[in-house]
Amino acid sequence: MKLNGCKHCLEHYINIRHLKGYLNQHLFIFLLFIIISLHCKSQEDSLAIFETDSVGKYDLVYLKGNKIDDGILIARYKIDTSKIAFERGFRKGVRNGWERYYYISGLLCVETHWKKGKKNGRFNRYTQQGVLDSTGKFKNGKPNGVWKGFLAPGVIVQKDKWIRGKRISSISYVPAF
Repeated sequence: MKLNGCKHCLEHYINIRHLKGYLNQHLFIFLLFIIISLHCKSQEDSLAIFETDSVGKYDLVYLKGNKIDDGILIARYKIDTSKIAFERGFRKGVRNGWERYYYISGLLCVETHWKKGKKNGRFNRYTQQGVLDSTGKFKNGKPNGVWKGFLAPGVIVQKDKWIRGKRISSISYVPAF
């Protein structure tokens, strides 16, 4: 792209490149969360979490007596078993209640609510610094309502409206720097 030395054009170009990079990262994280969530009935051996500029893959361990029937299944990072990788609620062998993934630092990465084996309720994703990155809701396992992506606290860069799993509108915002 030729900018002809125009300061306004250069600032706009930098903002668009930054936003595209952010949105690509945002989409990648969402898809990664969906892929991780597809392992509903099995215990994972490892967990992949996006960390700043790369994807960290960590081996997991489960404590003895941790069953998938009722209660909370807890997986820990193998390299540091004092750190929880994720916890998920079950009732009668089906996901029910909160599911939370954590960064190796111990900060919350993703949380979503399940009801009778389907995502149902609030979804939140956080940065490695613990700042809310995106939020939305599921209904009967499908995105529903308004989903927002944030560049910084209170700075919305993406707003999508979903009805029963179908995106009906999407707005991207270019933040002023």
